[in-house]
Amino acid sequence: MKSLKTLNLNDNKFEGSIGAFANLTAVQELFLHSNYFNGTVPASIERLQSLQILELHHNMLTGQLPSELGVLTNLIELTIYNNNLSGFIVEEIGQLEKLQILRLDQNYLTGAIPSSLGRMSSLVNLNLHRNNLSNTIPTSLGNLMLKELRLYENALTGPVPSELGLLTTLEKLSLSTNSLNGTVPVQLGELSMLQGLWLHKNYLSGQIPQSIGYLKELLWLSMEENELKGKLPVVLTNLTNLQELHLFDNHLTGSIPTQVGNMKSLQRMTLSANGK
Repeated sequence: MKSLKTLNLNDNKFEGSIGAFANLTAVQELFLHSNYFNGTVPASIERLQSLQILELHHNMLTGQLPSELGVLTNLIELTIYNNNLSGFIVEEIGQLEKLQILRLDQNYLTGAIPSSLGRMSSLVNLNLHRNNLSNTIPTSLGNLMLKELRLYENALTGPVPSELGLLTTLEKLSLSTNSLNGTVPVQLGELSMLQGLWLHKNYLSGQIPQSIGYLKELLWLSMEENELKGKLPVVLTNLTNLQELHLFDNHLTGSIPTQVGNMKSLQRMTLSANGK
């Protein structure tokens, strides 16, 4: 089987280590997700130099990711979400410049998000949510051409980097349920393709930037459970595609703009528990 290019064992009840698969040195696509594989991702995975797709999600893998993943420079897709991984995200993953999809969400990863991820020039989808990641969001992520950035339900601190406003191809940005503080950057108004912005359950303060009202493609806007103050910007009523607007449990004051009636797509709006 040394000439095998594709191996798909998805959605079975296989268990045990995945170490033996490192002998398939010609394999380009390895689909092992939705099984009961356990143990660690072995360092011997570095033998799979031709590998382009590695799907290990929905298993029972443990331990830290090996730095040897960084030598798999032909990888386009790496998904190891919904396992029991722990430890840091290794800096070497930033060497995967062809990688388009990186999903390490729903594990027990700790430490900082490596700034080296900002070198992954092909990355489109970065999902690191539902881990125990801490420290600040690296400004280097602004170098990427992402469509999706999901970092919610971690322990991230510090401000929302203004550099995220450089992600002009971004469609979904979810930073909710962290411990982020500071103001909402006006630069987020540059994300002209953004459809979903989720910043709820943080410690964000200051006023809602007028620039958010320029996000014409926006469908979902959630900034509830923060420390935002000031009036509800009238410019938000320009978001005629918006379906959901959630700003409850902040410190907003003033009246609701009458122009809200022009938001024909709006299905849900929650403004309760403000003005405290």
